[in-house]
Parts: sequence; C-alpha cells; structure tokens
Amino acid sequence: MFKEEKGITLVALVITIIVLLILAGVSIALVVGNNGILGRATGAVEKSELATAEQEIKIAIADAQMAAYTASATSPDFKTHYTNKDYYDNNCTSGTVSEPTYDESTQKVTLEYTAKKSGTVYTATFSVSAPQDLTVN
Repeated sequence: MFKEEKGITLVALVITIIVLLILAGVSIALVVGNNGILGRATGAVEKSELATAEQEIKIAIADAQMAAYTASATSPDFKTHYTNKDYYDNNCTSGTVSEPTYDESTQKVTLEYTAKKSGTVYTATFSVSAPQDLTVN
C-alpha cells in the first residue's frame, strides 16, 4: 500500500520558527530594554564609582585631619591641610583629584574627583568645621 513517510511537515517547521522568533524577541527586550540587564549594569557601575569616590575622599579628609592635629595640638590649621592636594592624591587611587579650593565665606572645600574607568567627574564639597558632612555629586 502506502509508504510511511518520515520527516517533519512544513506547518511544524513554521510553528517552530515562530516560537523561536518570539523567544528571541523577549530575550532581546530583557537585555536591551529600558529596565534591561545592560541598563541596570550601567546604573550599578555609576553607583559603585560614586561610593568609591566618597570613601576615598573621606579617607583623604581623615588623613588631613590627623595631620592637622599632629602638626599642632594647640591650634590645628585645618584649612591648610584640607586644601593640600597631596592627601587626596595619596588616597584617591581610583581617580584623580583637582586642586582643592577653599571658600572663606562658607568655610567649605570643593574639589573634583575624576573616575579613572569612566572619566565621570564627581564634585565633592565639605565644611572645614564639619568634614564628615561630605556631599559628592
């Protein structure tokens, strides 16, 4: 009688291709979309760089504060030490720091930290009287 045919039909092949295209579209949307893996990874890198900048600058501030207390126990000159770029250069190994500036009216020190990996510039401002109130943007 009739031979038994082996193989797949054209309909089965078309359905398989459609299913694969749907899966590929969903996967691409998950990776590249607005809230996709790549977008979240970029955000995580920025947050990590900001945290690194804050920590390195805080360490440099503590180093400057210790140097001021060590130099003169009776009346430490914090302004001189907080504007000394060497303390920031020695402690900020994940980025470079601009020359710190001091504003007499506000008694605040401002410097720019440039991250080595991304080149993003973060601005750090803190008060000489309260260096723990560091804000990095």
